[in-house]
Amino acid sequence: MDILRGSPSKHILGIVALVAAGAIFCGPQAGAQQQTPKLSPSFAKAALATLQAIEADTYASQGQNGETATSTSQTAAQKKIVASDAAASTEQEESISKMLHQLYRLRLHDNKVVAAYETLIEIESAQDNSEERLERQRKDLAAAQLADNQEAIEKREEACFWQLEDSLRQRSPRNITACSEWIRREKMVDAGAITPATAQENASAEKTDGSDLASDE
Repeated sequence: MDILRGSPSKHILGIVALVAAGAIFCGPQAGAQQQTPKLSPSFAKAALATLQAIEADTYASQGQNGETATSTSQTAAQKKIVASDAAASTEQEESISKMLHQLYRLRLHDNKVVAAYETLIEIESAQDNSEERLERQRKDLAAAQLADNQEAIEKREEACFWQLEDSLRQRSPRNITACSEWIRREKMVDAGAITPATAQENASAEKTDGSDLASDE
């Protein structure tokens, strides 16, 4: 009788052991299937070099004829972009390569905007003893607003560059929401859905959610 009473317990324990063993065996495989494939070392290296060249880009000086002169940093960035394009071999890598193209264009645009802000701030900040107090206050307020707009642009760029650099170093196409949001916002500005001023206000209020790379196809 003792043997018969003990048999069901042993049977249950055996089932539990089999389930536990199956979980241990299948768990890593299931997790591996859910993980996003890593970027290839060659592409991650090329894309990182491209990003660094874009970050190093500065506003191109204007020639006497009004045409924009191509800076050395621009030429370097363009060459790096071509190299990262050539290194892309998967859909994810091509998506990041496309993002680098967009970020380069946005960087050039922002360089011009920041340069214009700096000029206007200098003009508004110039002291003139003949000005009335209210006029002086108006200029001070205008200069402060321009400085805030310039800071918003710089913070938006820094957030994008930091996230993308971290992702490339880890060879993971995840958590690049700041770049995707920057691109999306500029598309809305171009389409007239929002004004540049509204976009800058939204940028200061929004927080990235850590989601995957947004699609900009």
